[in-house]
Amino acid sequence: MLRILKGFKLPAEDLLVVYCSYVRPVVEYCAPVWHSGLTEQQTMQIERIQKRACRLMLGLNYNTYVDALATLDIPSLASRREKLCLNLAKGLTKPSSPFNDWLPPSRATLSSRSLRNGQDYSEVLCRTERYKKSSLPYLIRLLNANS
Repeated sequence: MLRILKGFKLPAEDLLVVYCSYVRPVVEYCAPVWHSGLTEQQTMQIERIQKRACRLMLGLNYNTYVDALATLDIPSLASRREKLCLNLAKGLTKPSSPFNDWLPPSRATLSSRSLRNGQDYSEVLCRTERYKKSSLPYLIRLLNANS
């Protein structure tokens, strides 16, 4: 789609709108569920989609992927997935969320004493690496790291 639109001499800003509206949502669909289980190779393959789109949008002005991200003022897909996961995790902590019982109770509710990291959540005991890389333990680790 971007290649066809590039043939009509659209500016990079318009191509960026098309990319952000049509391509990126497909790439990031349900990202908080599957992001934590990605291998390094899979992360690179997903990032290659945006790299190719940047190359198409900028044409001859493309130097490196990092420069292209700065020129187009867009974050990398990995950082966007990280932010999506954090937003989901913070949404789960809200009392109004119907899914807040998915998280373990915070340490402050388990102890009557004043704790330094009372807002942190107890990590889920994971017997296998596969479960450790799944979304819920990852979201808890992300919440603890960003509290």
